[in-house]
Amino acid sequence: MYADLSATLSGISEDNAVKIIIGDREQTFRTKSEAIEYFRAVVRQAKAEDMPKVKIVAFDEFNNKTEVEVEYEREEIIESWVNYFAIGDDKLNVKSNAGATIKIEIKNRGNLVASATVDSATGEYEDANLITAGSTEPYKLKRGDIIFIDAFKGKARANKLVRFVR
Repeated sequence: MYADLSATLSGISEDNAVKIIIGDREQTFRTKSEAIEYFRAVVRQAKAEDMPKVKIVAFDEFNNKTEVEVEYEREEIIESWVNYFAIGDDKLNVKSNAGATIKIEIKNRGNLVASATVDSATGEYEDANLITAGSTEPYKLKRGDIIFIDAFKGKARANKLVRFVR
């Protein structure tokens, strides 16, 4: 799940008290940063369907109160993997969540030398044929290549996986 609490609290200065009400639990914090950290921890542990309504109550230095109901949406965790590869291989065996798109870029000395894209329909390992940048020729991995693997599904995106060819 994802909710940008810093945007919600952007009008509140750092040292103002903030109260977070999640369902029937209520917690008050001395600073905005403490409240944001607590909220992120709670959201990380919760399942979208189990997450109750969230209300933020912030007080400024004159004790004026601002109440906001927090909008959050479910965020899927996307992961990507690559099996063993070696110099001379012209394909990579990659895997990600079912329904994700896997984009592979091979760079050498900062220049893009090859790429591939695979749609992970089943979530199982699939072969990605490497194509030389600017042509339709197959590309064979060389010493010094750096492999960047990025997977995404809708708004969700995996952390970029980086591997070195040695």
